[in-house]
Amino acid sequence: MISQTVTDACTSLTSAEGIIRQVPLPFSVHILRCVFRNALIGAHSLPLVFLVFLACGTCPGPRSRC
Repeated sequence: MISQTVTDACTSLTSAEGIIRQVPLPFSVHILRCVFRNALIGAHSLPLVFLVFLACGTCPGPRSRC
C-alpha cells in the first residue's frame, strides 16, 4: 500500500492536469484523493491477510501460534 501511494503521489498532479486547469480547487484535494483511494484499496485487501493468517494457523507477533 505504501509503495502504491508513493507511486501515485508522484503522478497525481500531472494526471489531474485537466481538472486543475478547469476547476479552481486546492492542490491538496488531488493529493488527498490519491491517499484515500489507496487507503480504500488497502482496507479492502486487509481481510485477505487475516484469512491467510487463519488458514496457516499463525498470528503476527512475538508468539508464532494462535
